[in-house]
Amino acid sequence: MVNEVPEVPRAVRGPDAFSYLFAGFLLLILGVYLLALNLGMLGLREALSQLFFCLFILFVADAAVRFRAPWTRHRGLVYGVLGGLFLTLSFVFRLGAERWWPLILVFSSVALLLWAFMGFRRRKPLKQADESLNEAFS
Repeated sequence: MVNEVPEVPRAVRGPDAFSYLFAGFLLLILGVYLLALNLGMLGLREALSQLFFCLFILFVADAAVRFRAPWTRHRGLVYGVLGGLFLTLSFVFRLGAERWWPLILVFSSVALLLWAFMGFRRRKPLKQADESLNEAFS
């Protein structure tokens, strides 16, 4: 007999205040770098490198804030991984995209492997989970 776990609805269905806050910062960062690029203050490679580094800082900060708030914790890991991807893109454009573009593949594979290993650690085998439930309720 399989005990089905009921699905609990999320407490908050719409966007939270963090979404608006970090979306505002995202648009501000994009606007500043596009303006600097249009005014000739930065070259394309330099602008992309700095832009991706700023996006890395923004997404890691977003992930840290969301991880502290229980109702948005489910998004924290995604934003952390995106932050890592932006850091990789920053290094790729800083060092030269023509030669270092495979770093994007390396980062993506490391992120997937870490996600898989974290999933293995979280999940208990079914028999072990049933035994721990029986011990808890007896």
